[in-house]
Amino acid sequence: MARDTRTLRRVLQTTRERGFGANDGEWTRQPGFGALAAPVLHQGRVVACFNVIFSLKALSMALAIKRYGADVLATAREIESSFAAARTVGVPS
Repeated sequence: MARDTRTLRRVLQTTRERGFGANDGEWTRQPGFGALAAPVLHQGRVVACFNVIFSLKALSMALAIKRYGADVLATAREIESSFAAARTVGVPS
């Protein structure tokens, strides 16, 4: 995909719009698995990523996005909030 600039730009745009990425079995070593992933930000930088990995035999990508996309994003934001809360009570960053 990285060699196909047009496809890469489209995937990046879709990922930015919905707030999380999706892997529809593109792993060459594990093609039967899909994943949804959202970045976890702290002070404007990506410090982690929250992922959900699933078997594509059990769940299609479209259904995974519909069922779990919002939860993946919400969980990443909740983790971000915990970083922010910890910082306000004097925990070093």
